[in-house]
Amino acid sequence: MKQLTFFSKFFVLALALSFWTSCETDDGTGGGGGFILGPTVELKSGADLTSSDATVTPGQVFKVNVSVSKGDNDMSTFTVLEDGIAIDANRLNYNGAGAGSLSNPYSLNTAEADLFDTNIEITAQSSGDVSYTFRMSDSAGESDETTITISVPSTPLSFGFEAANGGLAADVTLANQSNFKVELVATKGGSPLSTLSVWEDGVEVDASRIKFGTANDFNAASDFFSNPLDLVNDEKDGFDFFVWVNSHTDGTKAYTYRVTDESGASEDLTLSISIATGTPVAELSAKLLLNSAGPSGTGGINLLTGDGTGSGTGDGGHLKDEGIDISQPVAQNWKKQISGVGNNVLRTPGIDFPVNDFSAVLYSEDIQIAFENGDATTIADAAVGDRFLMQLITGEYVLVLITNINETADNNDDFYELSIKY
Repeated sequence: MKQLTFFSKFFVLALALSFWTSCETDDGTGGGGGFILGPTVELKSGADLTSSDATVTPGQVFKVNVSVSKGDNDMSTFTVLEDGIAIDANRLNYNGAGAGSLSNPYSLNTAEADLFDTNIEITAQSSGDVSYTFRMSDSAGESDETTITISVPSTPLSFGFEAANGGLAADVTLANQSNFKVELVATKGGSPLSTLSVWEDGVEVDASRIKFGTANDFNAASDFFSNPLDLVNDEKDGFDFFVWVNSHTDGTKAYTYRVTDESGASEDLTLSISIATGTPVAELSAKLLLNSAGPSGTGGINLLTGDGTGSGTGDGGHLKDEGIDISQPVAQNWKKQISGVGNNVLRTPGIDFPVNDFSAVLYSEDIQIAFENGDATTIADAAVGDRFLMQLITGEYVLVLITNINETADNNDDFYELSIKY
């Protein structure tokens, strides 16, 4: 918007005076009341000054020189408005005194009542077109103003998948229902980020199915407090989140991750997740693995049959007990440790184990995936509730849950009670 120059305003004023003087009565007396001359506002131009409409970057500081001449009465109040509303004083810096050092509206001092000539630095908006109005009022209630438009081009936010840390970045087929992981990286554009949401076939996913965190650690991840999730503090500038979603149970669904900013702009990322039909597991329960320090021919177990075996490599067992520590008292000398027999490989579940509930594992493919993402171990401590994964030398993948431990005080008849799936 072009501002009126000082001379344009003077010309308008002269016309008004001419009209006033012509409005006399026939007897020569005035037409009623004297004309009151108000203040005149202009923006000076200069190498580092903004005096007309301009385009700046988000949050850029631009400078104006506001020069105001008084009319018939002392000037009293100066105001800077943004789209008609007084701007926050913390975005105004008068003559280098510091942002927020003067109020807005600002009450003039005695020296400024006659002539106001001031440099003002203004912090621009984050995006869009905004009108900035510079208004002066005097003690008689007369006022004048000039307005310019400051434009900030819209900068789009950025949003993408990061696959370097094992997160999905393309459509995938999962062997069974699981907590699948993506890594999301977002950076604000011209407006602060506002929310992150997760959708399944166009419907917001229940927040209880979602976990997220800044570290690649499912166990340390936080619950999604709500869906959409409100972004706070530094997250409004950008974020790098790992997000886990507990998938649907069968078929194919589209999962969409959406980030929005405070201006209402949004960006979407979508993955198609398919759940394959798996091979139903075989299950054994209440199978015993005995202390290997007990009778000959004990201390191992065949995980495909549940039969007890010896603990040696030629005894047909897959998993064995580690026996006793003879340096300890008899009542405390059972190690309660297990290991794989021969080339049968033992692992513990990793952070991305598909499910936390043994009973939820329905397909053999689940066990294979869990094994491949598991943590290698040679000898593992064993306690009730612990789960272990094995790849047998014959190719099968096995999940083992310790459901009970029977520890004796005066002999080597100790044993673990196991549930097994393969």
